[in-house]
Amino acid sequence: MGFEGDPVHDRGAEPGVGEGGVCPSIRIVAEWENDSRERKAIVSRYRKFTPEYRAEAVKMVIETSRPMAEVARDLGINEGTLGNWVTNYRNEHPVSEELTIDERAKLKELERENRELRMERDFLKKAAAFFAKEQQ
Repeated sequence: MGFEGDPVHDRGAEPGVGEGGVCPSIRIVAEWENDSRERKAIVSRYRKFTPEYRAEAVKMVIETSRPMAEVARDLGINEGTLGNWVTNYRNEHPVSEELTIDERAKLKELERENRELRMERDFLKKAAAFFAKEQQ
């Protein structure tokens, strides 16, 4: 067609976009910016991702310990876009947070232990500061 190599019309493969992944009509938006000497065309593309691709991207964020920004960078998508997908998924699939009786007992025990350890730590800080001051 005469568009080969043209970045505006070239629909080459991108990560996650391609055969079946791109909306048949990629919208091309051109804005004209007035400059005193010339006009410049600013062109951008809007990509449409398949639901399967979105689900895989969300799965990478939720099931791994990798940060969302890193996953977005690896996939070549905007971090905000991936964040929207993850938020939508979490809204559609809320996590049940009800604790069993055993879990509640364990939680109380861990909270008590945590309080004791904090008190011991605070005491040791004060003792260390006291002895450090005394040796000067």
